[in-house]
Amino acid sequence: MVFQAAAGAKAIEAETASLLVGAVALSMLLSPLLLAAISRWLLPRFANCETTTLEELAEPQSAPTIIAGFGRYGQIVARMLSAQGLPATVLEHDAGMVETARAFGYQVFYGDASRLDLLRTAGAATAKVLVVAVDDVEQSLAVVDLAREHFPHLKLVARARDVTHWNALRDRGVTELDRELFESSLWG
Repeated sequence: MVFQAAAGAKAIEAETASLLVGAVALSMLLSPLLLAAISRWLLPRFANCETTTLEELAEPQSAPTIIAGFGRYGQIVARMLSAQGLPATVLEHDAGMVETARAFGYQVFYGDASRLDLLRTAGAATAKVLVVAVDDVEQSLAVVDLAREHFPHLKLVARARDVTHWNALRDRGVTELDRELFESSLWG
C-alpha cells in the first residue's frame, strides 16, 4: 500500500515499488519459518551451555527498605528510592535478571525472598519496609506470610497481579497495595 502510494506520487518508480512489495511479502512468508527453524535447531544447542551460577546474599545488609523482586514494579520502586538517595536491598530469584540488572549498574542480590534465612541476611530484622514485587502469586504470598510471622514490624508494600491476588494480600493484612494494571487501565 505504501509503496503503491509512493509510486503513484512518483516518489519511486513502479518497478521499484513492485520489487519492494515482493520483498516484504517474501519476508513475511519466510520469517515464521525462520523463527521456527531457529527454535527447533539453534536454540537447543545454546540451552545446553552452562549458565553462570550466582552466589546468594551472604553479607548482612542494613538498608531500611528491602525489595523482593526486580521486575518492572521492583525496578520502579528501586529507581524512585535511589532518586531520593534512599538505600534498598534488592533480592531477585531469577539469575538472568540479576545478571542483566548488574550489567546496568544495579546492586541486586540473588536469592529467594520466601526463605527466612535470606530475609534475615537482607536485614529484615532492622528494615522498615518490605516491598513484595515478586511475579509469582504463591511466592509473593509466602513472602508476606513469612514477614508477618517473623518480622511483624515491617511495613509491607505489595504489587498484586489481579483482584484475587489483591484480596489474598489484603486478607493477610497488607494495606499498601498496587494492582498491576489497575491505574493504567483507567487511562487506556
